[in-house]
Amino acid sequence: MSAEIEGQSDWSQAELDAAVVAYLQMLRHELEGTAYVKAHYNRQLRESKLASRSKGSVEMRMQNISAVMMELKLPFISGYLPKGQVGSRVKPFLIAAIESHSGNMPWAATSDPKILDDRVGVMLTQPLVEAPPGNPTPKRSTSQVTVYERSPAVKAWVLKHAGPYCEACHAVAPFEAQPGIPYLEVHHVKPLSENGEDTIENAVALCPNCHRRCHFSHARAEFIAELYYKIPRLLPRPIDESGVDIYI
Repeated sequence: MSAEIEGQSDWSQAELDAAVVAYLQMLRHELEGTAYVKAHYNRQLRESKLASRSKGSVEMRMQNISAVMMELKLPFISGYLPKGQVGSRVKPFLIAAIESHSGNMPWAATSDPKILDDRVGVMLTQPLVEAPPGNPTPKRSTSQVTVYERSPAVKAWVLKHAGPYCEACHAVAPFEAQPGIPYLEVHHVKPLSENGEDTIENAVALCPNCHRRCHFSHARAEFIAELYYKIPRLLPRPIDESGVDIYI
């Protein structure tokens, strides 16, 4: 691709790249619900990388980028409605620039579970759009994970004690892991990663829903407190300022 790209008086690759970077910065603010001023970004661009461009030219380019974002089935800035003819030579460069600079955007793929959940949370606040294309050949990554030794006897005791019922909601296990063995998941109320003990006094048998609730509910602290109320064997028991078990 040449240094000059056709469309709007031959924008250079560097100019288009700068426009995309600024566009994505504004879009991040919009997706995260933080305030920003479009005119400020327009002025900054014209004082630096787009010194030869007019205010209206920059505005039109931003609308061009919105058109490409919509075509890619990605969110776009509400104040820059898709508009204008995007030249056949300009479009591939804009697509490449968007892909190149989207590494930290909410729709970007990631292998980090925490970052994935955070990005999903942002995307869930957006209007439902056309089905995204996804990636038929996702990249692989290798990471080191800390794994703790666990006692089979403790896990077996907790599961046998619970029988077929979740110790939190008392629902019947959703299926059998093996014939005659209900499927429940053993959860450490105080995580092993936080120096929790691998004992029956720190472990409960939960259905998958309640287990996920312990990890991902916005009210998980309250839910875990309920476990101490429902399951007397859990230790140490939370106590009030006078030293009395608050769940007796």
